[in-house]
Formats: sequence, structure tokens, C-alpha cells
Amino acid sequence: MPGAREGDGVAVDDEAGHGGGSGSKLGDFIQPHRMITHVVVVLRMSMPRPRTIELCNHALEGVRVIIPSELHTSVSDYINCHNEWGVGMELLVDQLNEGGIWITLEQFTLIETAMASMGLADDPSVTYLREHYVNT
Repeated sequence: MPGAREGDGVAVDDEAGHGGGSGSKLGDFIQPHRMITHVVVVLRMSMPRPRTIELCNHALEGVRVIIPSELHTSVSDYINCHNEWGVGMELLVDQLNEGGIWITLEQFTLIETAMASMGLADDPSVTYLREHYVNT
């Protein structure tokens, strides 16, 4: 659509070709004498970061034998199906903390490395995990 760019939000053209511009709301264009013929929603999506996904999967596999299979499946789905790596890793860390599940320093390092790849290494839940549930 002419004039629509990534991140614009909603762009609208009526039958006369009058565009709405960027960031406009659909309701701004509903006028009795014009019929809306096109509505385009432009979404800004981030591309998957293969290294981050790899680190998250490696961390998840590192704790696979000590977590419930349902948790493994949920975290894996967030990482690999929904492109929500941070949500998946936060879920993993939170469940380790809440369940009082002890991990080795090696397992923690895998988790911390994955979290660091997303800028989340200093997350309070990661700090709590390190201080309370890491066997040294």
C-alpha cells in the first residue's frame, strides 16, 4: 500500500485513493461519503536470532532430566514455536526457583549464558537462582 511502512500501524485507503497516513486509527477515516476499500495492518516483527535460540535450547536440554516433562514442553514451545525466548527462559528460571530445584554450576552457566544473550543475565530471578539453588 502506498505510504505504508513497517511500524506505521494502520493505513487506510478509500475508493478515491485517499490514504490515511501513518499511525492513524481506522475510526479517523470513516466518513459517510467515502467507502473504505483497503485496510492494511503493518506489524513490526523481530527476526529470530539463531544463536539466542541455540543457547536457550542448550540450557533447556541441560536441565531436562531434573524438570517435569510438561515444563520442558512449555519452555520448548515458547522458544521454538512462539519466538518468545525470554518468556520461555523466565518460565524455566521461575519454576526452578519456585520448585526449589537444585542445579549444578554447569547448568546454571548454560541458563545464565542464554539469559545474557537476551540482556536478562541480571534479572532478579536469575540472581535468586544463583544465590539459592546452585550447587557449587
